[in-house]
Amino acid sequence: MKDKRVKKLGQDMKPQLRVGKKGLDDNMMAEIARRLEDEGLLKIKILRNAPETDMDVVADILNEKVDGKVVEVRGRTLLLVER
Repeated sequence: MKDKRVKKLGQDMKPQLRVGKKGLDDNMMAEIARRLEDEGLLKIKILRNAPETDMDVVADILNEKVDGKVVEVRGRTLLLVER
């Protein structure tokens, strides 16, 4: 899917996952990978109490550790698509 088309689909979505005070631990990464494989497109909200505060760092972590690509970052919300 093209990034522009994916972004348009993501606009109407509500976040399926919320990352809180435990951050992007192994359990959260496994859940993200599982849901991404099942759904193909995932919207993730990083809550203010999460240890990861820099959204560029969060995007890099997700790009490295799950088989997906961050196509959009808006505020504290990411749109992740399966590769």
